[in-house]
Amino acid sequence: MNGASWTLRENVARECSNGYYEYADGIRARYVRVTGGELPYGQALRISGLRVFGNGEGPKPAQAEAAGARVDALDATITWKHIENAQGCMPIKAVQQFMLGTVLSNEQQARETLAAMKAAGYDGIELCGFMIHPIGFVVKLLTKAAGMPVGKGGNLDWHKLVQETGLQVVSLHTDLGSLERDAHAVAEEAKSFGTQHVGPRFCQL
Repeated sequence: MNGASWTLRENVARECSNGYYEYADGIRARYVRVTGGELPYGQALRISGLRVFGNGEGPKPAQAEAAGARVDALDATITWKHIENAQGCMPIKAVQQFMLGTVLSNEQQARETLAAMKAAGYDGIELCGFMIHPIGFVVKLLTKAAGMPVGKGGNLDWHKLVQETGLQVVSLHTDLGSLERDAHAVAEEAKSFGTQHVGPRFCQL
C-alpha cells in the first residue's frame, strides 16, 4: 500500500507466457512490483503485457459520452469527453476467453462462469477459435505448455451460452493458420456470433 513494504504473492521459477493468477479472497493493494532473478545465458528480464484486474474504491464514474467521425472508407475517429476521476474509457468491458482457462470445461461450469462475469459488470467476451471447437491432443499439450490450458470447452454450444448469459461477443480470436486457409469461413463464424471483428494469434495450431 505504501510502496515500501512488500508482500510476496507469486514466486515463478520458469518462463511464464500468459501466466494467470487469481485470488478468490482478493488483495487490497496500491502497487505491484516484479523482480527478476537470474536468467539463462545472461539474458535481460523482459515483461510484456502485465495486467492487473480489480475493483477501485468509491463509486464508479458516470458513463462516458462518445462521438465518432468517419475519416475515409476504412478509418474513423472516436472521442470521449473527459470524466473527472476516470483513468480512461472502455467502450465494452470484456474478458478474453483464454484467460478463463479450464473453468469452462462443461456446460454447467461455463454457464456459471459467464453468469458470474455478467454479475461482476462485464458486458462482453472475446471468443478464441481453439476454445470453441474440439481440438486435438497435441494442441491441448501445446496450449497447456504455453500457460493457456483450454479445458474441454470446445465441445460446448457457445452460441447458446453467450446468448443465455446476455454477453456480447466483441471479437473472435483465431490462429493465423485458419485465416490463411479460409478467411471467409472465419469471417462468417464471427458474424454468426454477432461480431465483425477478428483477431489472429500469430502461431500455427
